[in-house]
This record gives sequence, C-alpha cells and structure tokens, in this order.
Amino acid sequence: MHLRQAQNGMVTQVKITPTKKRYYIGAILFLGTLVLLGAGEYYFHRKNLYQHDYEKQITTIAQLKSSRLADWYADELHDAAVLANNHFLREHIVNFLKSPTSDHKQKLIQYFSNLINEHDYFAILLALEDGRVLASTLPDYTLDSVVQRTITYALKQKSTFSTDLYRAAYNDSVYIDFIATCTSITTPQQCVLIFRKSPLSDLYPLIAELP
Repeated sequence: MHLRQAQNGMVTQVKITPTKKRYYIGAILFLGTLVLLGAGEYYFHRKNLYQHDYEKQITTIAQLKSSRLADWYADELHDAAVLANNHFLREHIVNFLKSPTSDHKQKLIQYFSNLINEHDYFAILLALEDGRVLASTLPDYTLDSVVQRTITYALKQKSTFSTDLYRAAYNDSVYIDFIATCTSITTPQQCVLIFRKSPLSDLYPLIAELP
C-alpha cells in the first residue's frame, strides 16, 4: 500500500508494509474498544446513579405517606376520645338513657348529625357492650362482627380503639370505626360511641394527594 506525501514541494511515496498495516488496524481496534468500554462504563454509572436516586425518592415518598397516615390515625383516635367526653354530647346521652323517649332520641341523633358535619364522619352510633345499637344516624342498623369484637376490646382496655378497614355487610362499603368508651356515663351495661369514617372521604384523598 502506498501513500503520497508532500515534502519541500516534492511528492514522495510512503510505503505501508503489511506489518505496519496490521499495527494500524490493531491500534484502531484497540482505541475503538477503549471508547466502547468507556461509553459502557459511563452508561452503567449513570444508570446506577439514576436507579439510586429513584429508589431514594420512592423510599422518601413511602416514609412521607406512612407518616401522614399515622398522623391522621392518631388524630382520629384523639378526636373520638375527646368527643366521647364532650359535656353537651354526654348530657344528650344521659337524658336519652334515663328517658328513652322519641324526643330525647331525636335530639341525640341531631347532635350526632352536627358532629358528622363538623368532623366529616360517615355516621355516629351509640351502642351497648352486647352490640345493640341504641341510637344511630343510620336507620335500623346492626353492627358487624368486627365492630362488636372491637367494642369488647375497647371496654376491656377502657380506652379508644379502632377497627381495621372492613366491608360492611349491610351495603358492602368499606369503613373504619373509631370506638370510644363512655366511661363517665353510668348504665346497667357499658356503652360506647362509634365514630364511623368512610375512606373515600378523607383517607384515600390523603393518600392520593401525596407525591
């Protein structure tokens, strides 16, 4: 193989021997391999950085959602405990239990309705420890077994507890109930207040609004 090269105005021929040719080809292949290896290393480095950042973002979002949900749950338990000891609510309950007339029951249910509007509950119920419902914003309602079990546990612990999310038998909808004991009210059977929340109203939106 020959190449022409200009020197001092004269054209000379440069002869490339087979040995040099193999050397040039080898050098080109070597440099090409280095370029490919460098590009691959850069790609995998960037990919690992991206994956690390993505995993970090997912972890942060999960922690944020978990924290927000825990705060929501703690607030609902606290609200249920406070409302169960509300002076005006307790007065309505005592009047109804002493004289379970239609008038006293309607006044109690109306007060329940006011609390529903203020705290975005789905329903509020007054029930005995055996699961019988004395007053409710839901007509002719029978408690699900999961609610009855939670009532028993709350009365045993003398504290406020909640059910898990459960599907109600009467309408096949999902709810969570916050159950507070009426410790300040003396009755032949202990009674509880059930503050029912629908996840559709605030729990699911709370999850959806987080990134």
